Amino acid sequence: ERVEAERVEAERVEAERVAAERVETERGEAERVAVIQAKIDDKVPSWAGKGFNALVGKVGHVNLTFPSSAIKGELEFNNELKPVAGQPDWVLGLKMVGASFVAVVDLGGLLLNQPIRDIKTNPYKKIILLENTRWGFALDSVSSEMEIMTDQVSWRDNSTSQQWLRGVDSLRKWAIIEPAKIFVRD
Repeated sequence: ERVEAERVEAERVEAERVAAERVETERGEAERVAVIQAKIDDKVPSWAGKGFNALVGKVGHVNLTFPSSAIKGELEFNNELKPVAGQPDWVLGLKMVGASFVAVVDLGGLLLNQPIRDIKTNPYKKIILLENTRWGFALDSVSSEMEIMTDQVSWRDNSTSQQWLRGVDSLRKWAIIEPAKIFVRD
């Protein structure tokens, strides 16, 4: 009986040890997942949430995706721009919108290191207007609004160079743009 009691006690102790190891492993895994999730959450901009609506603008062969919440409107590009002296060459000119002017920007030249486009021979087709600013971005085309799920985006760290490039839609290979950071220089 004593041998049997010792065997039962040894099995109980071993079962407790295995259970304690399992609990410790699960706790460690939960902590690891929490750390990874916190790093991901740090990269995801506040406007993205679990998903966000976006417009995809095209400049040449590059798709630039803008959160709809940052866009005030869309205009036709019709070459009716007033030239402005003393501005960077990527400022194509001023366009009258209502009672005020909007500075129209060549994003290919500003962000993508493309030559500034000669808009007389190769005009853009659209201008999207940034919310709460007097800036407009010249684009070749603009899509209808669509939803992008946050978990489909490979988000970039906020402290990297080119802060305007917040991530890439992994499925469609679209650059996700942070409009508020476009004019931030590294």
